[in-house]
Amino acid sequence: MHSDAHSGTVSRLLAASLVVVALSPAPALSQEQLVVLSRTGSQATLVDPNTQEVLVRLPAGSSASELALSPDGRFAYVPNQSGHASMTEPGTVTVLDLVERRVETVYQPEGYRGLRDVTVGANGRRMWLTSEADSGIVELDVATGTVLMLWKTGAAKSHRVVITPDLRKLYVANGASDSVTVINRQTVVAKRIPAGLHPEDLDVAPNGRAIWVANRGDHTVSVIHAGRDRLVASLQSGGREPVRVRFRPDGYEVWVANYASSTLTIFDRYTQTLTDTIELEAGPWDILFSPDGRRAFVSAPDQNLVYVIDVATREVTESFYAGPNPTSLAWASNGHNSKGLQAR
Repeated sequence: MHSDAHSGTVSRLLAASLVVVALSPAPALSQEQLVVLSRTGSQATLVDPNTQEVLVRLPAGSSASELALSPDGRFAYVPNQSGHASMTEPGTVTVLDLVERRVETVYQPEGYRGLRDVTVGANGRRMWLTSEADSGIVELDVATGTVLMLWKTGAAKSHRVVITPDLRKLYVANGASDSVTVINRQTVVAKRIPAGLHPEDLDVAPNGRAIWVANRGDHTVSVIHAGRDRLVASLQSGGREPVRVRFRPDGYEVWVANYASSTLTIFDRYTQTLTDTIELEAGPWDILFSPDGRRAFVSAPDQNLVYVIDVATREVTESFYAGPNPTSLAWASNGHNSKGLQAR
């Protein structure tokens, strides 16, 4: 796949990135903040998650639909699909400072196009972006925006990406290839695993042992064993067009957003059985749990709302407007990343 010289360089980069180092503490956030990304408005809205008060709106760059946060909750990284319809123009990454509440900088990752999704490692040193036009994952140095590696997926429309907590493996949903690519960053080996029709999203269990995949085309959920990297189950999603799948912070439940049927379906992660269904007034998109796991925030882009759900009772307690066409959600508080996991 690579020359010996390049492999040596990659090995040194991997060794550096897999070591968790002590970083200088960032200034603490003044309060917890819910970050709501609006695709139509190309803006990120910071909201008080307890009062639903809008704190500030920040420009997030063109064609913004996904975001990820630094582990300390200070920075948000938003891929911008410039010329996304034809993917003819290079993409960028808008970096937002959530403490100073301003655009910190804009990265230009060496002309890669069709930048769609982003994830950040638990040590905060690397980020990974899906590049649909290049059928790969672009690895960047978070501090400088320097491109360190392009990991090829060998598949079409590499759309969404997650990384295991130990930073060793990337899993990529390939929307036009009905597969998930797993990339081992230590061995520099990529392997494709069959999934359902048009996989739209995926999530990794908090302990890193399982990957669940939402397949929009055939209304199923694929379960992948992360140790053996093989498909172990294919489940009906319980709704139509599953677009997001999320593990609860404690890892015991998996929530699925079924866009076309306007439902959330809830699975027992270990028995792989559907336990509950929550009906909504509009199609859900992203799902975000509060760090304590007691609340779920669910974006509904067609209704321009974000729902707040009591996880224990499965009841919608309230909804609020944070901006037009809300898509991706993240939780920002000092010491917690966007999924509410304790930063390492």
